Amino acid sequence: MARLRERARAHVLAAPYDGLDRWGRVSGLPLMRRVKERFDPGRRMSPGRFVGGI
Repeated sequence: MARLRERARAHVLAAPYDGLDRWGRVSGLPLMRRVKERFDPGRRMSPGRFVGGI
């Protein structure tokens, strides 16, 4: 999967493709989710576009 991610990175970062792990493993995901919830509780700003569906 890592090889596919590297090959496709230039094409998919700007597009919301389901089923492709565009970001790889992210250790700070719980913290990032809390920050997102704090500053965008209604999930209105780019919902689901960032790592972990944030």
